[in-house]
Amino acid sequence: MMTPVMKLDKLSPAERLILANQYKILEALHPRKMSSREADHYAAMREIVEAGDASRYSELVVDMKELTGATSQVIVDKSSVVSARKDERTRA
Repeated sequence: MMTPVMKLDKLSPAERLILANQYKILEALHPRKMSSREADHYAAMREIVEAGDASRYSELVVDMKELTGATSQVIVDKSSVVSARKDERTRA
């Protein structure tokens, strides 16, 4: 069975913000002192999204295909922690 090809040619400002934040989380999970290559890679992907460089969005698609289930779960977990902390500050 052939896997459908993901096409990414346009992102709304909200989608760009969400994706940039996800790359920022991945970048933080791979500190430069331990894994410079991964941190640099995620920083480059984040910069593409933040700049809205649609001509380079194809690089993001390749990157998204490489995310493992474990990495995706770490992103969800970290996002939940950040949300909970934000809620605590709002209530205080």
